[in-house]
Amino acid sequence: MFPLCDYPFEGGAMFRTNPPDQNQILHMKHNGIMDNLSISNTSAGMLRLHTFFRFSHLALRFFLGTFVLLGIALQAAVPGMIHYQGRISVNGAPFSGTGFFKFAIVSAEGDITYWSNDGSSGQGSEPTSPVSLPVVEGLYALALGDTTLDGMSHSITPDVFSENENIWLRVWFDDGLNGSQ
Repeated sequence: MFPLCDYPFEGGAMFRTNPPDQNQILHMKHNGIMDNLSISNTSAGMLRLHTFFRFSHLALRFFLGTFVLLGIALQAAVPGMIHYQGRISVNGAPFSGTGFFKFAIVSAEGDITYWSNDGSSGQGSEPTSPVSLPVVEGLYALALGDTTLDGMSHSITPDVFSENENIWLRVWFDDGLNGSQ
């Protein structure tokens, strides 16, 4: 085994190792990151450092590109839901109990329906099936388009927003005593 020697290489850095064989592959820690290195002699008696950084850089670009494309594909697969919360009062007092709600996304004039909780609303009309939700001191929350809720059979598609500029959420409420309002 040869003694350790200091070898200058391109860029002015020093490298301490045994005298290298041609195309010897070493592992070197650089800025806290292990790099695989290949070194070879130059005509000037200096060592030329060949890293696999270019490969790593290309691999990184490939993987980042793959994740971006995967993210776009996953975005298309995500259910169309919007988290919504509201406050409801009956005769001026916060309501508590089970409330029966119907939801529709309509035009500003209220005469075109772009989405409703059960898909039955047309021309801004009230949907047929309600979504029952717990209401505590007037507060309720849900994810519009969550098809796991009873009465919510349609998710919200992205074209509802991309194809329509001025849209509104219309909400109907029934406390079980006073009818839908």
